[in-house]
Amino acid sequence: MNKINFNKVVRIAVGSTLSFFVCHILGIQNSASAAVITLLSIQDTKKDTLSDVVKRLYSYLFSMVTAFVLFTFIGFNEIAFCIFMFILVSAAYKLNWLNTLSSSTVVVTHFMLAKTFAPEFVRDEIFLVIVGTSSAILLNLLFRDNSDDIRRKMEYIESDLKSFLHKMEYFVLEHDPLPDREWLDFISKHLEDGTKTAFEYNKNVFDDTAYYHDYMIMRQNQLDTLIRIYESLERLRNDFPLKEDIAEIFRSLADNVSKRECFVYNRPLISGVISKYKKQPLPTGMTEMINMAALLDILNELLYFSDLKMTFVDHLTPQQKERYYKETIGG
Repeated sequence: MNKINFNKVVRIAVGSTLSFFVCHILGIQNSASAAVITLLSIQDTKKDTLSDVVKRLYSYLFSMVTAFVLFTFIGFNEIAFCIFMFILVSAAYKLNWLNTLSSSTVVVTHFMLAKTFAPEFVRDEIFLVIVGTSSAILLNLLFRDNSDDIRRKMEYIESDLKSFLHKMEYFVLEHDPLPDREWLDFISKHLEDGTKTAFEYNKNVFDDTAYYHDYMIMRQNQLDTLIRIYESLERLRNDFPLKEDIAEIFRSLADNVSKRECFVYNRPLISGVISKYKKQPLPTGMTEMINMAALLDILNELLYFSDLKMTFVDHLTPQQKERYYKETIGG
């Protein structure tokens, strides 16, 4: 069963009623059509609604001019209407106006049934479109700013990552067993929710808010890295070297996960442990070979985990750093 989008339901109901009421009060003919135009114009996001309204206005002007020519020279009859629909639908396919066909057709039928292009009638029809589309824009401009929700989700995600990194630290030190894989699924669900919210926010404001979406992608890539580290930890057997050093890396990643330039602390630490790894004696048995291979994978992935944040920061624009980055957790 589909979930009801109450936000959109309210916008459609209120916007359509407002359009009808305004046109009715002003004595505009066919005032109910304004409500239909509003209903058709309201989309899920502000940007989609504005794009739809622009297309709808172009489509309407094209339809009115085409109908005027056809009805004037052929007459207000079914043949002219058939030719009109052929031209309109062809243009809609070509110009990506398919979602505007209904409103344009409704308005043109008014001319056909009234059998007139009198100035006052044309004025009323233009007013219907203006009021209907304006109501759609107005109601979507009232879309709630959910940037605070996104920042809260960022806090939750960073808290999730911090807890999981500490759990892997305790596992390496043999204080706790390896955490259940459900922890990874739990973090993944938070990330999916955060990514969806960031995408919706980006589509509902007209400024550059790609920062939040890029942030979620960066955290998703870090989670994918943690999954590979988790699988390498599962491969470790018996005693293995560098336990304290690797545990210190997990601890540092956890403590600095929310800091803006966490890679400044983490990268030198991880590089130093990799240097220690290279100085370890060669493995003498199968178990040692498995452990050393797993440790190398873990260290490389830990370095990559840290560098993902560095890459994210390097690609921020000066405007993003000024507007968003200083506001983020640990900023």
